[in-house]
Amino acid sequence: MNQSDPPTAAEPERVPDPLRPMLNIEQVMKLIPVARSTIFRMEKQGLFPPSVYISPNRRLWYEDDIRAWQIALPRNSRLAELARRRAKKRVADRSHI
Repeated sequence: MNQSDPPTAAEPERVPDPLRPMLNIEQVMKLIPVARSTIFRMEKQGLFPPSVYISPNRRLWYEDDIRAWQIALPRNSRLAELARRRAKKRVADRSHI
């Protein structure tokens, strides 16, 4: 079968799913075990996928964006650097006590 040939009855055309599942903050927190405020702070800093307001008081995230963020996380050097700096600062703060 040629690429330009239309699909036959035996070969149905594949249509991508137009709906992208969305997650609320509680569902995101089950996947990403950090505090709500941490998620919002990371989003504001550009370190976490952006949420989408579906109404004035309803904010959701696309599930595929969250999963892609999880997969890319080990390679996210900016986030890893921030974590290292915070850990270093905590150690320094404790040594002054």
